[in-house]
Amino acid sequence: MALRHFEDVAVGETFDCGAVSISEAEIIAFAERYDPQRIHLDPDHDEELSDGVVSSGWHTASLAMRQCVDGFLTDLAVVCAMGIRELRWYEPLRPADEFAVAAEIVDKDAMDDDRGVVDVHVTATVDGETAMERTDEVLVRRA
Repeated sequence: MALRHFEDVAVGETFDCGAVSISEAEIIAFAERYDPQRIHLDPDHDEELSDGVVSSGWHTASLAMRQCVDGFLTDLAVVCAMGIRELRWYEPLRPADEFAVAAEIVDKDAMDDDRGVVDVHVTATVDGETAMERTDEVLVRRA
């Protein structure tokens, strides 16, 4: 399949990026390396937020990124990410939750003759409830 370029994407285009679930061991392994807070490491922590461990928000964002890569970014002529304009976590990700990701092209703007910026709104849900939202700015080659 040929790569899609800036001109090939349309505002309003949506992508179902699939679903994934993770284990308690994966949550703890990520936390040990990148976000070693008790709520992510200790199933018996005494926080009011939840029973058992919950995924770090950064782990949640990374999982969503992987789903976006597999769901549509691999087929897009991406130069690089330029940033995340907004990032919000609403619900924690727990072991065995179904974590589904969807994306929508919400804006695009030609930068120069070679590239354009595509804004992608990413929504992740846990068991049907919005868990995370973010808007990515992606630099894409023009045809």
